[in-house]
Amino acid sequence: MGRRGPRPSSEKAGWSRTGTATGQNPGAFRPASASAPVQVAPSAPANVLTILENKTVERARECSWTFANYVLDRDPCDMHREWHAALDRHPYWILFGAVELAKSQQLSICRPLWELGRDPTLATALIGNTATQAELRGRQYRELLAYSDRMHRVFPRLYPDPRGHDSDSIIDVMDRPRGASDPSIRCVGVNGPLRQSRLNLITADDAADFGNTLTEHMRDFVHGWLLNEVVGRLLPGGRFRVYGNAVHPDDFMHRFEREGVAAALEGGDEEGLIGWVSARYPIDYKEDVLDPETGRVLHEKGEPRFPGMWTRQRILQRRRILGTVEAARQLDCVARDDSTSMVKSAWMGAALEKGRPRDECGAVLDAMDPRNRDRTGIVLALNHRELPNGTVMLTGTDLGFSKAKTANETAFCDVQVEPSGFRRLLCVEGGKWDPPETARTAQKHLERYGSEVWVESTGQQSMLHKMMPELGYARIRAHCTGSTEPNLKSEMRLFAWELEQGMWSFPSDVTGTKPATAQVERLCKDILNYREGDHMPDRLSALLIARSHAPLRPYKEAVREPRVRLRGGRVWTDGVSRLDFTNGRRQGDGDSVLGWRFWRERTRSG
Repeated sequence: MGRRGPRPSSEKAGWSRTGTATGQNPGAFRPASASAPVQVAPSAPANVLTILENKTVERARECSWTFANYVLDRDPCDMHREWHAALDRHPYWILFGAVELAKSQQLSICRPLWELGRDPTLATALIGNTATQAELRGRQYRELLAYSDRMHRVFPRLYPDPRGHDSDSIIDVMDRPRGASDPSIRCVGVNGPLRQSRLNLITADDAADFGNTLTEHMRDFVHGWLLNEVVGRLLPGGRFRVYGNAVHPDDFMHRFEREGVAAALEGGDEEGLIGWVSARYPIDYKEDVLDPETGRVLHEKGEPRFPGMWTRQRILQRRRILGTVEAARQLDCVARDDSTSMVKSAWMGAALEKGRPRDECGAVLDAMDPRNRDRTGIVLALNHRELPNGTVMLTGTDLGFSKAKTANETAFCDVQVEPSGFRRLLCVEGGKWDPPETARTAQKHLERYGSEVWVESTGQQSMLHKMMPELGYARIRAHCTGSTEPNLKSEMRLFAWELEQGMWSFPSDVTGTKPATAQVERLCKDILNYREGDHMPDRLSALLIARSHAPLRPYKEAVREPRVRLRGGRVWTDGVSRLDFTNGRRQGDGDSVLGWRFWRERTRSG
C-alpha cells in the first residue's frame, strides 16, 4: 500500500485540544481565549447590520426570548414571548401546548442555557419520559455549548468545562464552583437518579406519554415519584417548569394544575405564592385577540399560533388524519378519557360514519372519487315533499343574547326524526349575537327546515316571541326546565344510550371520519369531553333540548291497535309498561326509551 497522506486536523479555528491530565476529558475542545469577549474591531466599518447585531446581543443578555430567537435564528413569535414572560413571573409553571410549537427548543434548551450564562453556579435537571429521550436533549446542550457562535457572542464564557463532566446525561459549564456535587445540567428519565441532588432549576419536558398514563397505577407512580424524589430536591428559590401535551385528564400535569387551582382558591401563602400556575396554547386561536389599547385585531380566530411551522392547510390536514378525539388531545390541548366520559369515541365514530354524504338516490358517495372530495353530509335545506310521512323536524335553541367576551354563545341545533325513530343532526350553528341577529338566525332555521323551535321557558323566550310576531306562537315552543320535567343531565344519559345503540347520525365528509363543518366538529368535541357534573356546553344544550321533544315513535298511526303481552306477570301495552319508565313524560304516550325498546322487541315476535 502507498504511503498515507497527512492526517487531517480536527481542530477548528480559535480552538485547542486539551490534554489528558487528571480531571480533564481527553479530546475535549475549548476556546483558545475563552475569557475574551467577542467584540467588533474599532477599525471595522460600523454598518447598520453590525450595529443591529450588537444591540441584539446586548438585549439577549437581559431577555431570554431574544436570546432564544437569536441563538436558534428564528423569527420572533408573540406566543414564545408570552412563555418567557410567564417563566419570569411564576416559579412553578405548567404549559399545555400543541405539538410542534417549539416548546422544547425555546423553554427546555435555550431558557436553561440563558440562565446558566447569567449564573454559571446553577444546578439544573431535565426530565424526559425516558432516559434516551432526555439524553437527546443533552446532546443538543453539548452542541450549542461547544459550537454555537451566536451563543458565545452573548455569553463568551458559556462553554463546556474541560475539567468537568462531558456526556449526554451530565454536563458541566465553565466557572462552575469547584467541589460542587451536582453538575450544571443533568438529563434523566422518569424514575431517574435524583435523590441526593440539590437543584436550582428542574424542567420536565414531555414526561407524560401514552405509556405512563395508560393505567391508574402508572399515573400514581409518576405523580408520586415527582413528589417524593424531585420536588423535594429544589433549593430555596428553586423553580420547577413542566411542558408537554394534554395526554390524560388525570396525569401528573393535570394533578399539579388542580393543586394550583385549589391553592389559589385558598388564597395562597403569606408571600402571595399560589404554587402551580398553568396555561394552555392550542394550535390556533379560538377567538379574536384584540389590542387592549387600540382595539385592533391582532390575531384572527382560526389563525395559527406558530405560522413558521403550521399553516391553516396543514392544520386541517392533520385534523383529518388524527380524527376528532386525538386532534383534540394533540392540537387543542384537551385531554380525554373514555373510562370517565359518558360518550365513547367508538359511538361518535359510528354516528359520523352514518352521516356521510349521499347522492340523489341515497347511495353513499365514493370517498376515492376526487369529484367528491369537497362534498359533506351537511343538509342546507330540505324538500319537505320528499320526506316520509311522520317525519318530525325540531330545532333546539340555547339563547345567550350578548356579545361580551365572557358571555355564553347562542346555539341552534336542527334534528330530523324519522318514522323509525332514527335521528339525524342536520345543522348546528352557534355564535355571540345580539337579539335582532338571534331573531334573524331563528327565522333562517325555520325557513330552511320548517321545524318547531324549542326555547327554554324563560324571559328570553318571550323576547323572541316579540321580535318574531309573524311566525306565531305555535312555531316557538316552551321547553320547561322545572322539577317535574327531565333536566338536561338526564337527557344526556338518554342521548348517550341512543348513540350506543346507533340511533344517531352526524354530518361528516366522504371518508366518514371528520365532521362536515367546524360547528359540527365543536359539537362533537363538547359531547366527547362532557363528563358527569360538568357545565353543559351551549351547542350540546341546544341538541339535548331538541332531543327531549323528539319521540322515538313520533306518529301514532304506526300502531294500529294496542299490543298486549303478558310477560313475567307484567302487562305491556302500546310500548309502555305499567311501571314508570316514562322519565317524566306522560305515561302511555309511547315516548319512553325503555318502553320503546321493550315494545320493539315484543311486537317483532308477534
